[in-house]
Amino acid sequence: MSAQRSLPQRRAPVAVIIALAAVTLLPRAAAADLADLGLEALLGVEVTSVSRKAQRLQDAAAAVFVVTNEDIRRSGVTSIPEALRMVPGLQVARFSNDKWAVSARGAAGRFANKLLVMIDGRSVYSPLFSGVLWEAQDMLLDDVDRIEVIRGPGAALWGANAVNGIINIITKKAKDTQGGLAQLGAGTEERGYAALRYGGASGEDTQYRVYAKTYARDGSVDMNGASGGDNSRSLKSGFRLDRRISAGDRLMATGDVYEARSGEQWSVPQVTPPYGALTPMTERNRGVNLLGRYERSFEDGSAAALQAYIDSTYLAVAPFVTERRDTVDLDFQHQLRPGSGHDFIWGLSYRESRDEVSTSGFIRLFPDSEDFRLVSAFVHDDISLVREKFRLIIGAKIEHNSFTGTEPQPNVRLLWTPDASHTVWAAASRAVRTPSRADRESILDESVTPPFSAGNPSPLPLLVQSTFQPGVKRLSEKLDALELGYRAQFDPRLALDLAAFSNRYPRLRGLVTGPTTVQLFPAPYVLQQFYLDNGLSGRTTGFEASLDWRPLNRWRLQGSYSLVHVKFDASSDFGRNTYAQFIRDSAPRSQYSIRSLLDLEPGRQFDLWLRHVAGIARGDIPAYTELDARYGWQVRKDLDLSLVGQNLLHSRHREYLEDLVHSPLLQVQRGFYVQARWHF
Repeated sequence: MSAQRSLPQRRAPVAVIIALAAVTLLPRAAAADLADLGLEALLGVEVTSVSRKAQRLQDAAAAVFVVTNEDIRRSGVTSIPEALRMVPGLQVARFSNDKWAVSARGAAGRFANKLLVMIDGRSVYSPLFSGVLWEAQDMLLDDVDRIEVIRGPGAALWGANAVNGIINIITKKAKDTQGGLAQLGAGTEERGYAALRYGGASGEDTQYRVYAKTYARDGSVDMNGASGGDNSRSLKSGFRLDRRISAGDRLMATGDVYEARSGEQWSVPQVTPPYGALTPMTERNRGVNLLGRYERSFEDGSAAALQAYIDSTYLAVAPFVTERRDTVDLDFQHQLRPGSGHDFIWGLSYRESRDEVSTSGFIRLFPDSEDFRLVSAFVHDDISLVREKFRLIIGAKIEHNSFTGTEPQPNVRLLWTPDASHTVWAAASRAVRTPSRADRESILDESVTPPFSAGNPSPLPLLVQSTFQPGVKRLSEKLDALELGYRAQFDPRLALDLAAFSNRYPRLRGLVTGPTTVQLFPAPYVLQQFYLDNGLSGRTTGFEASLDWRPLNRWRLQGSYSLVHVKFDASSDFGRNTYAQFIRDSAPRSQYSIRSLLDLEPGRQFDLWLRHVAGIARGDIPAYTELDARYGWQVRKDLDLSLVGQNLLHSRHREYLEDLVHSPLLQVQRGFYVQARWHF
């Protein structure tokens, strides 16, 4: 029996009720308003990721959720994936010390490949597997202005890989981070972290900041309570420069350099006894990036922006995988108003990425070096049909990539605002995911089943291998999506956001059963091959809701709920059905989150965060409920302290199982840490 199941589960709801009752019955000392933005202003906050332009959240014809800097600070999280747990419709699971499975609307996994993630407009997805290595995306959270999350496709503006959603992490302008900041923290799981930032100015029109941060995290534990061997540490530094050249001209430049190292254990399959060896590994990530953006506003209300970045990364999980990658990206967009009722945007982009990949053992990729080019153009027209009532948004992006050629991705949306407090929207979209390096020409030895065992009655070991089929071209995965949403502010203290979706995937990557042969080297064994193909098709449907309520000026409640159902078309092929079940069983069907943010008195805060995630069939992960708590104390104007407890309801629990290689099932532990922030 697992440690989680042996704990007194029934005490969890009681503990939550007692804690909530205690904070609400505290003396009502005079307190400042809870957050910088009231609910009335919250729906008026500007977002830029939906239409590549600034617009009110209330006017966005998409399922949008904004995680503000205040949300991040008061949640007590120490990483971006932790902050993303607040977003309805995102599946976020921690399966190792600093490794995460983050996805939207089903199809979860560490190597989930249908979510576009950007930092200040710079894509951080890896063409190696079309996903994100979250362990390499450490950030100084104080510098994050907001995280804009779009659930649903955004490919008509942002292109391939913006299939199930978009995460755009937007950092603060340099003028908002003037002066110095020193941050120190330490605890049971967060062994220690430190950050130092300084912002200055050169005249009235130029501001800058520089920063450096580091952390060391303790490892997880396996099902027996032994160390998971996944300790990690990281060092990162960078800068941002903002300059106003003239009244309508602005320049921004930002850059980072980082190095991260973490441990993990892989069970490497082999066809000789003991048929699988648990091997300690070290993953290393290094990188440097530089981004520049020039923006110009014209007197007629039009605007243009030119952005360019270079990104160089290095990944090594020696001796099995090593990747060096250099990427150059150029992006131009022009916003204009050609006639009454039109807000028109068009743009062009070019990306070139070159890699050098070295693989050995149970993972092999071909060829060793490859160039990838992507050229695209988009148009987007926001048409006012009835002034301040009905809007029609139409657009499309045409991309040409080195792997699958030309890919059109259209989009049509309708927005109805019967009054200033209510919005109804609907959307129909198509998106594609271009094949990754691993999709096209790769071989992965999945597992070895010993002879005369369950699943293998033969006298020879059975090696299961997924591989490419020679002469068969990989196609892009496609999504056809329908969405419907409702957003309302019933009064200045209560806001509601609802979204429903139906996604049809007519051409998903999957596996089809290949030949079975007997191999003689390095020892006799049976080889069962499965070929990668695009023959899998299915549908996801679901519902997402979030509620923001302020019963008192000093007390705010935020709640969210999401439900997703995954269904695949039946097939007569064993491999295809098995892979369909693998995907279907990789994400929780439902989850909810409740956050309570309370100002006890001026300078003192007490915040609670309760979250529940349904069970996951793959890996036999049971449902779990956890509680985080934070106490914040503003000691003086320039110094604040925080005490944070995470995963308080259980000493440890499991959340996910590695989905590419076989690794021990690890458990997330209860943790505490203290933090000090000093502004100077």
